[in-house]
Amino acid sequence: MLTGGAPVLTGLPFLLKLQCMWQVLFGQLSGVLMMQANQPSLGAVTLVYTGYYLLIAIALNAALWALQRFAGFEIESSALGWMPLILGAMMAGQYYGKKVGAKPAQSYAWLAGFLFMLVSVILSLAVLYALALIIGENVGGAVAQLRAEVGNDAGLIVAFVGVFLLVIWVGQRFMFSAGAAGVVKQAARLAAKGK
Repeated sequence: MLTGGAPVLTGLPFLLKLQCMWQVLFGQLSGVLMMQANQPSLGAVTLVYTGYYLLIAIALNAALWALQRFAGFEIESSALGWMPLILGAMMAGQYYGKKVGAKPAQSYAWLAGFLFMLVSVILSLAVLYALALIIGENVGGAVAQLRAEVGNDAGLIVAFVGVFLLVIWVGQRFMFSAGAAGVVKQAARLAAKGK
């Protein structure tokens, strides 16, 4: 169904198809990736990541707001935006390491990193859109302004976004594995001390 030139995807049939595609995708991937005993599903690990990502992002923004509001001290650094990504992936890795007692297989870690990247992008866009609605900012106008500044070179924007997403994906993958490896090493050290 088209309205004003833009596709509108509504209704229960679309949602059912989307749910079936999601279940088939994760069912297939989970079957391929279940290589280790007690390995949590990708859905469970992604849910843990989502929880930590939201918790860290909210706590960080509340702390920055409190610093600015009550102490008059403002921290402006793009590095702070990376903290929920890095810490969320490491905490999900620690969850995995505690459940399995080993580092994840490479295929599992790459797929988990990809899912973490998708979750973080979707949550970030949702928050930006909600803030734009609350503030009253026209999101379409902001996109038009960006296009006017960059020009009609959509390839440049796509390349920039692609590289940015690739960096997030790779970072999430390695932070997830590092979190699991840290738990495994700590368990080995504690076991060695106990003997």
